[in-house]
Formats: sequence, structure tokens, C-alpha cells
Amino acid sequence: MPRVPVVASLDLEQLARASCRVLKNEPAALVELLGTGSAAVVRKTYRNFGLRLLQTFLRRPRAEREHRNLLLAAARDLPCTPPIACSAQRSLGFVRSSTLVTGYLPAVSTFKQAMAAARERPGQRRSEEHTSELQSQFRISYAVFC
Repeated sequence: MPRVPVVASLDLEQLARASCRVLKNEPAALVELLGTGSAAVVRKTYRNFGLRLLQTFLRRPRAEREHRNLLLAAARDLPCTPPIACSAQRSLGFVRSSTLVTGYLPAVSTFKQAMAAARERPGQRRSEEHTSELQSQFRISYAVFC
């Protein structure tokens, strides 16, 4: 299968100057919402250090793998955020950090939110068919976003 093209056609710094909101800031990942309205995008920066850095030697960056998965999901008409670009910073064959840029969908819940909402309704009974369908959708969502 061909490698995912790395695209850098957006001026992310200009979008960040217009509006930048940090959605998640952890040692291994930074997720930011850049811009406003229909021009808004999500920038995910994955940082590697320690053992995780060693595991990246000569491997595709996480952002590139996620970009490729989103392209495949979109090609199969699965609901997902539209992938826009990905890039990586390497040092001696190791991936220091990688960045994924996707479109922003404001009215979408995350996989964790969907799971929490499903757990909050314990009184509802589901048919086996409905349960099987939910499990299938969660598996697809997990495969796409992880």
C-alpha cells in the first residue's frame, strides 16, 4: 500500500493567531482547536520521549498512521473527521513529534463520551441485534481513532 502523502497547505500559524483553544494538554499529546467557524481545524501533536521515543525508530509516525486510517475510513463512507495534513519531526531515525491536522466537526461526541453516555442509561434494555450493532460501531470507531 502506498505511503500517505504529507501535506502542508494550511497556514496553521495564521489560524492559531485568529483563535487557538487547547482541548487537551498531556505530556504525550497536545490537541488544539485552531480558527473559527467553517475554517476551524484540529491540530494534534504527539510527542515522543523515553521508551516511546526508542519504539519509533524507523517507524511511521503516529500522526501519519492516524491520517492514513482516516483516509481509509472516509473512502468507505464511515463517519470520521476529515483528514487534512500530517507531518513529523525526526532525529537520527527517531520520531521526536508528529502532527495531524483534521477538520473540526462541532456537533460530534468523542468515543469516550459515547461510551460514558451508554453506561449512564443502565435501565434501558437493548435487543441482541441492537447490542451487536453498537459493539460493531464501537469497534470501527476505536479502530479509526486509535
